[in-house]
Amino acid sequence: MRNRYFILLFLLILFLVFLFQFFVASNEMEVIVTGTGNPGKIMIYAFDGPISSYKRSEIDTGYNLVWTVRIGDVYNKGKNVIVAGVGNSFFSTPYGCQIVAYELAASGWKKDVIDSNVDLRCKDIAIGDVYNEGKNAIVLGTHGEGIIRVYKWDGTKWNRDEIERNFIGQIDSQQNTNHRVPVEKLTYSTVDQTSIHMVKIADVQNDGKNEIVATESSPLEYTSGPPISFVNVYSFDGKKWSRTTIHDSKGLQDRSILVDDIDYSGKNKILIGAVPGKLFLLNDNGNWSSTLIFNQSYDKNMKGLDFQDIYSKGRKQIVLATGVPGALVYNLEWDGSKFQPTLIGNVSQIFEKYTVIKGLNYNSLDVKAKDIDNDGKLEIIVGGEADTSLALDKIKPQDNIFGWETTPYGFLIIYKYDESQKTWNPQILDQNSVLGMDVGKIK
Repeated sequence: MRNRYFILLFLLILFLVFLFQFFVASNEMEVIVTGTGNPGKIMIYAFDGPISSYKRSEIDTGYNLVWTVRIGDVYNKGKNVIVAGVGNSFFSTPYGCQIVAYELAASGWKKDVIDSNVDLRCKDIAIGDVYNEGKNAIVLGTHGEGIIRVYKWDGTKWNRDEIERNFIGQIDSQQNTNHRVPVEKLTYSTVDQTSIHMVKIADVQNDGKNEIVATESSPLEYTSGPPISFVNVYSFDGKKWSRTTIHDSKGLQDRSILVDDIDYSGKNKILIGAVPGKLFLLNDNGNWSSTLIFNQSYDKNMKGLDFQDIYSKGRKQIVLATGVPGALVYNLEWDGSKFQPTLIGNVSQIFEKYTVIKGLNYNSLDVKAKDIDNDGKLEIIVGGEADTSLALDKIKPQDNIFGWETTPYGFLIIYKYDESQKTWNPQILDQNSVLGMDVGKIK
């Protein structure tokens, strides 16, 4: 009798666990999250069925700019939150950027300030197991002094570990050069010498452990000579961080990063998108080497990268979104010897009939391939901004309400593949500027 009681109790517990998991799963929303400029908002697009049937909500951060947004379980309690880098750049007080988290609660979005007054811009965030201990942490890369910090939640507070500060300043000291922007050219007194464009957490050394990869260059505002740029890998040995420079460029700015088995060789490699118009594959065969795999003279920015099976054929391809002037979208397929590019779309052509100012350029800042409508097939999601940096001579100063990061206008577009026509059809989701983007589940 007693055994029968325990069996029934055990079955009841299993049933309750199943109900709980079903309830949690059914309350998860597949969302696109974007960070906008002027005003600095976090836009949330929740999908339940076809692409056309979505609900949009927003979080007003109180700042002018949201440079980066990421979705992840940063508190390590089985619940994703939104983490963002926000601030006002040079344009208004308070100066200095913040990194914040927003958790969805019954009463709305609960805000947690992780760090404040960090640097000029909190430019990129990565979430992952950077200490290789089975728990997520946050990695932040900034513009200004160029700071890389790791933030880890200990259950009661955020602990931070600074692993880099002003790498270009260190290079200047070694080489007797100067890439610091003079203070008199800035709107407030700050160091503007290193731009960390992107940070990624991945096993780049193929040793089963995660490292941090960062693209670091002279600042965007530096105009006294050609830019210099570096790709650095940061490794943690259990006690301290070490840095290895694996790639450097002069006259280019290394920006975007993708780490994966890109050429199906059985090991991870690093893809680097550089300005102007180049895509490099970095490989470690005892010594790091780089190969130029894509050279595009039309668009200068190479910011958006993903690697997914977009045609549902069991084989991943590189998805590349470029910028200025056209904002082109490509897929690059490895044929065994080289990457073959195919043009998927042109954002500027989509907006031609809507553009008030002629000569307006479009700049893709991120791309994701995700099954956003749950039909078993991946869509391509592209976000970016309207940009006039190449057309300012055609616009009167009083009409130039745009700027590379201050424009309120931009795009969020979903491309859906039509198998019968063999074409990618675009659908405009929004026309706010998109400075950062992520796709994931929030509950």
